[in-house]
Amino acid sequence: MLSAESIYVNASGKEILNGVSFNANPGEILAIIGANGAGKSTLLKVISGDILFKGNVFLNGKKLDAYKKNELSRFRSVLTQSFSLNAPFKVEEVVMMGRYPFFNELPTSGDRQIIEEAIKLTGVEHLKEKVYTELSGGEKQRVQLARVIAQIWSDTSVGEPKYLFLDEPVSSLDILHQHKTLAIAKTLKQKGYIIITVLHDLNLTAQYADKVLMLRDGKVLAYGSANDVLNRKNIFSAFDVHVSIVRKEENSYPFIISEPLCEKNQEWDQAVLEKNEIE
Repeated sequence: MLSAESIYVNASGKEILNGVSFNANPGEILAIIGANGAGKSTLLKVISGDILFKGNVFLNGKKLDAYKKNELSRFRSVLTQSFSLNAPFKVEEVVMMGRYPFFNELPTSGDRQIIEEAIKLTGVEHLKEKVYTELSGGEKQRVQLARVIAQIWSDTSVGEPKYLFLDEPVSSLDILHQHKTLAIAKTLKQKGYIIITVLHDLNLTAQYADKVLMLRDGKVLAYGSANDVLNRKNIFSAFDVHVSIVRKEENSYPFIISEPLCEKNQEWDQAVLEKNEIE
């Protein structure tokens, strides 16, 4: 289990996160959403152990700062928005980088099997022998997903749960691979992984997230199940955009349709909002 308590982050005198608290459990996808600048990526960096913060983060009952970096890397992997690599590594070699915490000089047969499984799971078998720097942006993103999955691939029914942190994992992908990526996350959560991801697409959030943490200006605006958080009032409060919510009996999730901006919509009646007439 991951537990974050009263997280504060300040940078250059600006408050980036203000008192953020939440939990994430094994077998769960938690989506962090909010407008640009809300603090989503900063929060992911906090729980990844990449930046300084005030507050507490616990992983498996132990404080985050009590772990050594090489210890963390054995059960927690992070897909960042950018991964700079200029050397002419082949795709298979890039995925192998995910296993570096587990071998000194040469990968074992077990490491190679995990690499193959991660490559197969992410559907990049046809890219194995290609040079990474020659791939498209979407192909690179899928290869990086294979790398971070290879890093923590294991039978999570044995031992402590594993954590996969994803910062905008579908930003460069076409619609098919957006769904494939989040379907992989769903497969992993069913195996007991803890998945925490930053997403922008509200409909993908509704379809794949078990819990949603909605941020506004570095504070928690709403936190709970996707069905509870993704309503018209919360979405307007977070994004300043009006939406319609469509619910179909055959679906367990809502479908969110954004309305075009116009002068009338920008002049929002705060009295209506305060009376909770927007649901």
